Amino acid sequence: MADTLAVKKRLTASGFSEMQAEAMVEAIADMRDDLATRSDLQAESAALRTEMAALRSDMQAGMAEFRTEMTALRSDMTDLRSDMQEMELRLTIRIGAAVGAASIVTVGVLGALIALL
Repeated sequence: MADTLAVKKRLTASGFSEMQAEAMVEAIADMRDDLATRSDLQAESAALRTEMAALRSDMQAGMAEFRTEMTALRSDMTDLRSDMQEMELRLTIRIGAAVGAASIVTVGVLGALIALL
């Protein structure tokens, strides 16, 4: 309030006592000290925009790092699948060889038994 005397006069003209008008003007002046001005709000808004831009930049960097890690993980999984398929093939070959050897032994034993009879 630029002119507290004018406000005090308006209050007394509308029925406030001199003491009430003075107390009201002082209370309003005290409250005004706690209010934010337009420039306060503009400065705070600019600071928030700066913080939001920094946060956005950090998030974008984090997402790029995440994408890189996911690509590496996919590559590792592809390698692991390939290794597992190779191991499966080796195991199949070994089992086949073991079955073949067991068949030869079985045939040999049966042949020997037949020869004994």
